[in-house]
Amino acid sequence: MLEMGEARAAAGTLGLEVASLEIRRTEDIALAFEALKAPVDALYVVVDAFIAANRTRIITLALGARLPTIFNTRDFVQAWALMSY
Repeated sequence: MLEMGEARAAAGTLGLEVASLEIRRTEDIALAFEALKAPVDALYVVVDAFIAANRTRIITLALGARLPTIFNTRDFVQAWALMSY
């Protein structure tokens, strides 16, 4: 995925490590949060139709984990994500 490759490249220039987690089913969302290894500083979510349809669940889990979450559209910020670009 082009967006993920660009995110990895940008993170590398900043000396940040990127861990990828794929979510393909609703059941995978909670499992992805459980799979995050500490310390995780932030969550960048690549948005597609499935992610958009499950934004409330993702944001709720991120808030519960006290994890700053970044999306690429303002709609997610209006649903309580930390920021968009």
